[in-house]
Amino acid sequence: MLIDFLDFDQKIASCVDLAGKSKLFSIIVEDLNTAKEILSLNSQIKGGVINIYPLSTIDKVKQEKNRNYPERSDIRPLSKFVSLSKSADPRIGKLVHNIFSKVVLV
Repeated sequence: MLIDFLDFDQKIASCVDLAGKSKLFSIIVEDLNTAKEILSLNSQIKGGVINIYPLSTIDKVKQEKNRNYPERSDIRPLSKFVSLSKSADPRIGKLVHNIFSKVVLV
């Protein structure tokens, strides 16, 4: 799951949860074939809705542009507080940026 690859201070855990919503519990797989297998199994067991991000397609996703937030000590983008864990594949960084760069902490 995506949340397993994130590092952040537990003080802001509720902010990360609100900003990430169900995406935090998305399954990260290597390629589309693996994603199809998981979706097939989920369908067989009549499971609920799941989000799957194949790493092979994350490279093709357009990265959100950097936003210009006011330069004040009491306003910071949430993306400054969330980072990838050391064990995470660097390709996940674009996904994390797209999820958390749109949110600011005030």
